[in-house]
This record gives sequence, structure tokens and C-alpha cells, in this order.
Amino acid sequence: MKLKVRCDVQSEVILQRRLEFKANDRAFAFEVDSKGLWNSLTVLIDVKDPSKVRWGTLDVEGPLAPNQAPFNIVGSIDRQLLDSVIAEIQTLESALSLFMPLRQINWRYPEYEPVFEEGEEQGDSGAVHFSRGKIPPQKIVEKTFVSIVGIGLKAQSLTVVASFWREGENDWVAGKFINAFFNYYFVLEGLYGNRKTHDKHVKPEMLKSAGLLAQIKKFNSGQHPVQHLKQLATMLSVSTIPTSEELVGLLVSTRGMLHHFQNNPNREQGSPLVHDKYEGIAYLARQLAHGSILELTRSISPIAFGPRP
Repeated sequence: MKLKVRCDVQSEVILQRRLEFKANDRAFAFEVDSKGLWNSLTVLIDVKDPSKVRWGTLDVEGPLAPNQAPFNIVGSIDRQLLDSVIAEIQTLESALSLFMPLRQINWRYPEYEPVFEEGEEQGDSGAVHFSRGKIPPQKIVEKTFVSIVGIGLKAQSLTVVASFWREGENDWVAGKFINAFFNYYFVLEGLYGNRKTHDKHVKPEMLKSAGLLAQIKKFNSGQHPVQHLKQLATMLSVSTIPTSEELVGLLVSTRGMLHHFQNNPNREQGSPLVHDKYEGIAYLARQLAHGSILELTRSISPIAFGPRP
């Protein structure tokens, strides 16, 4: 049995043709589009132990959506095997980007598929593609849109702060949670840090702010994705609802830790390879930053629009 792992590639690299290289038990295929632009990487792995890759189908229960198949493809891959493949792709991505305009090999959300060889039991197969998905289109009522524009034209005081929020959202959607955290944190530091920058000075200033404490209280009483709460609980080493001091301390210390990199393999540190570990803390900063900005917009008197000619 073989396992195929395919990743989309964002690059400005033009190759003369499709290239394929074999190394040990793996084959690396560099696929190109009709113009020769390198646009995907496929890794084909020899799997000596078939139990490491389990694949099949699961019938869909209930009514089917339009154009939906009556079954879903489900599968599991040995974590160690998968991690070893992703690690090699990460190494390629980092090294090749030093010498050519390679922006990204999307190893976070690849496509997996078993490849059965002659004589093997085929079973049910098909590719499974993992993705964060896109934010669905949001229909805005015209009256609401006009009201927001009216506020926006009077929100000069929020221009810079809200620009960090917007960039944080772009990073959040892209799955770059460390970058997202920094942008959301800058919103909070700008609003509540009283122009202090050192960690030991920022924390007490934030804890003095009634506005931030109100947002934390609102966060602690709200409903949130379980995986985010679990990550926060792990980072805090608590099993109860965290206090304001604990959450502010975590925000400030995480920002300080992620701001530095020692290149020490024996110490866990932030890097472009470990964004997922910081999704929970980015979520916390996101909720607090968004709530804080929205609260500030309440004091803005929207501009009055004249009649259209």
C-alpha cells in the first residue's frame, strides 16, 4: 500500500516540466500548471504496515443535501507516519524558499488518499481534503450597511487600532494564529496599556482598566469552542474559570515569549511551524479585541447623509 499526500503550492516558480524525485521509501512530485508554474507537491509513501492507514466509507444518515453522495469517506493515518511526512515537507518549504520565490507549501491542510497496489484488497477509497474553509458570504441589510458607513466616516480615532484587528482577521482565516494573536494583542495593548511597553508595566495597567475587565467578564460568561478553552486551560494549568489576572497575565507573557526566538530545539517556542498550538490564546485575544472596539463605536455619533441627487 502507498499513501499519497498532496499539498497546494503558492509560488512564482516556473519549471520546464513536471519533476519527480525518489528518496528512500518516498517519491516527491512537483506538479506544474499549463504555464509551467509550480502549483502543487505530491508525496507518495510506501507503507509497509497496512494497519497504519485505515480507509473506508460511512453512510450518511438523514436527508441528503443537493449533489451530496450517500456516503462520506473516512480514514485514519498513524500519527507518527503523518508527522514524518509533514516534517519533510516543512523542511523542503523552508529550504527552497531561500533560493526561489516560494510563498507557501500548504502542509497544514493537505489532501490524503491511499493507493492500493496490485493484489491488495482495494476497499473503498477516495481523497480526503482538510481545510479551514472560507468565511461564508454575509448578507448585510442596506439600512444596517448605511448605519455602519455613517459610523465609519466618523471613526478616525479607531483607524489604527481597527487596522490591527483587520490584519488579525486575515491571519486568523489563513490559520496563522501567532500572527493573529500579535495583531489582536496590539489592539488590547493600545487601548489598555496606557502607553507602557514592558511586560511588567503593561499587565498592571491592563488590570486597572474597567473596560478590559468588563470584556473578560463577558468572555468568561459566554459560550466558546471547547478546543479553544482546553488550550487556554492547558496554558494556564487551571481547571476552573480563570480570573482576570490570570488571563491578562497569560496574554502578556505569551506576547513576550512569542516575541523572542532562541533557536533552541529543546525548548518549545513560537515559529511559523506551530501556529495551531496558539489558536486558543489567539481566540481569547480576538474576542477581547473585537468586543473592545465595538464598545468604543457606541460613543460615535454617525454622520448624517444628505439626500441623493
